[in-house]
Amino acid sequence: MARTAWPVLFMEQLIYGSSEKGIGIVVLWTRKEIASKKISQQNYTVMGQLYSKHQGINALIVNCLANKNIRYLIITGLDLSGSGETLIKLFARGVNEKRMLNGEDNFVLDENITLEEFESFRKNVQLLDLRQVQDFNELNPTIEKLEKRNSYGENKIFNLTIPKPPEIFPSLLTGLQVVAPSIPRAWPLILDKIMQFGTLKESEYGEKQKELLCFTSIITDDSATDWNRFFPFTREEMLAYVPQVTTALDIEGVEYTYGQRLRKPIDQIAYLVEKLKTAPHSRRLVACTWKTEHDYNNTNSPCLVLVQLNVVEDKLFLTAFFRSNDMFAAWPKNAFALREMQKNLAQECKLMLGHLTIISQSAHIYEHDFAKAKETIQSTKPRFDWTPDPNGNFIITTREGEIFVTHVNQGSKMLEEFHGKTALEIYRFIASKNKISVISHALDVGCELQKAEIAIRLGITYTQDKELPLIQLHQTRSAPD
Repeated sequence: MARTAWPVLFMEQLIYGSSEKGIGIVVLWTRKEIASKKISQQNYTVMGQLYSKHQGINALIVNCLANKNIRYLIITGLDLSGSGETLIKLFARGVNEKRMLNGEDNFVLDENITLEEFESFRKNVQLLDLRQVQDFNELNPTIEKLEKRNSYGENKIFNLTIPKPPEIFPSLLTGLQVVAPSIPRAWPLILDKIMQFGTLKESEYGEKQKELLCFTSIITDDSATDWNRFFPFTREEMLAYVPQVTTALDIEGVEYTYGQRLRKPIDQIAYLVEKLKTAPHSRRLVACTWKTEHDYNNTNSPCLVLVQLNVVEDKLFLTAFFRSNDMFAAWPKNAFALREMQKNLAQECKLMLGHLTIISQSAHIYEHDFAKAKETIQSTKPRFDWTPDPNGNFIITTREGEIFVTHVNQGSKMLEEFHGKTALEIYRFIASKNKISVISHALDVGCELQKAEIAIRLGITYTQDKELPLIQLHQTRSAPD
């Protein structure tokens, strides 16, 4: 059978045997290369892995319908994701009118595969569950006893539907964070995280919201000229809001401001200043806005609950906790005001400015702002914003047939050196020791480690952050003797 036409999908990821046998072997999460060493090539037509309950099973069905000489499917190997169990249930139960596995919702038949052809596949292909077999050698006698069966019809070609991105992507739902050098640069990154991963749920205001829990935003620097033209307020409106947090200013018709709660009847900010001057190492540098006797059942209870100060290396760090935070309309103003408070306190106490950290227990965007949030993200969010890793950097070299990694801090001071023979060995060590804290940095280091291993295996020069000289290698090997 010419493999130019079949299989339809994942052609390069399968192992092929006898085209006449009519048997497919599904080894699930076990590496097919391991199984193929034990199972005779004459005993199967095709062998492959099955990781996914969704795309993987649908692809398997498409390939089988494109070759109706496949009359047996043998399931064996490690079923780590339950894909084998789902396939077995699919054969036993079929799908309902919604194309979902009967009795469960963990599989949906691709909309391009007709129900008629799917049922034909189910009824004419025999499934053998041999997941209990430990030694693949034992499969050979079982396979050899299977009777030869003819094709059950005309081959049919289907293409899988190209999936549309979901409205909400899966995530941990709590504890996500954004780190940025300024408030205007942090804001679209925050909106992007909530619009991608936030749970869609009701609010107490008669409209839906997208929400993430315990969202942490960290501002590491400050840029006086940085601004985001999509802010839902002007510079003048922002400057007018700041005193509502930094002072006890009275505003007619307003029940209270955060500044009033922090300064009246007890001036907690004045206490913080004195404490900073006498005991900057204290862990009691806390100011609260919450008054239990007023706020436990108050519909106008403050969203900002507390601020806490810490001094590290002569830098003043401020952490603010919000019970509820409208991340589109309110977060930027809140952040600007808190940063101004932090600057004022640092200046008064003769300290340098540290990070501003805002923990938003309910970080949400209301439905009426969804469109504006998406516009902001598309127009201002950078495609890639390199963030220095506070955990340090890695200098990667090769020598003596091994990969050597030097770990340095942001000041280029050497911290340690380690080495290994493979990229896998080193990345596992780095991950186990939590030596990387920025995703883009981790991806970059992973690419470099793999390049270094390839260079060693091919006997070519490796230089960090440069392409491997593969063209030169090809020219050298292709040159006539």
